[in-house]
Parts: sequence; structure tokens; C-alpha cells
Amino acid sequence: MLNDLTLTIKDAAKILGKPEQTIRLGLQQGVLPFGAAILNEKQYSYIIFKKKLEDYVGNIESYLGG
Repeated sequence: MLNDLTLTIKDAAKILGKPEQTIRLGLQQGVLPFGAAILNEKQYSYIIFKKKLEDYVGNIESYLGG
């Protein structure tokens, strides 16, 4: 869920107009500069920094209904 510092994969995909899996793979491969993918045992966890995504694409509030 959205908080002051981070976004979900779903939110980032909506903002960028891309499938969620594209965002996951971009974070895993290190080609998207606004978050990270952390491998825990066999599963990835993702963090997307709201400020970094805003720096990447501009104002995101209109995409999030705000």
C-alpha cells in the first residue's frame, strides 16, 4: 500500500503504463533507478521509493488519484 516514502509494484506499473512483471524484472536487473529487488532465500522482495520515481517520471499524484 502507498505510504509517504514507498510505492507498491502495482502503483509503479500504473504510473509507468507497464505490466507489473516488467517493473519486477527491471528492478531485479538493476535497470530501473527508483527501487530495488532483494532476494530472500527463493523469493524477491521489492521496494520502490516514491521520491526517486517522481524524479524519474515527474509528478505522480495524478496517477494515484491524488
